Amino acid sequence: SQTDGANRWECGMTGDDMLRVNFETTWEPAVTAVARNTTLVTVDGPASGFDFLTNKWPGARGVAFAKARRAAMGAMSGTVSAGDARRAFILACEDAGCLVRSE
Repeated sequence: SQTDGANRWECGMTGDDMLRVNFETTWEPAVTAVARNTTLVTVDGPASGFDFLTNKWPGARGVAFAKARRAAMGAMSGTVSAGDARRAFILACEDAGCLVRSE
């Protein structure tokens, strides 16, 4: 069920098992990467990073990719800092050769 406005969601569980996700968390500066279709994409936070990793990822899905996805989800749920998620995203992009700009 949706709570706290359009950008916070609670999904499918009750009590201590409930996952709260915040889609408004951002990081600075934004990261620019090349998507699977060769479009440049600006990624400004964990939610857009998770979307990029899930739907637009151009490279192999190795260890750095998996760490970046976990970090993005952790940042949206509040267990990982946005800065740590950004660093994991940049490392995954470097590993895949799709990083354009991170400063």
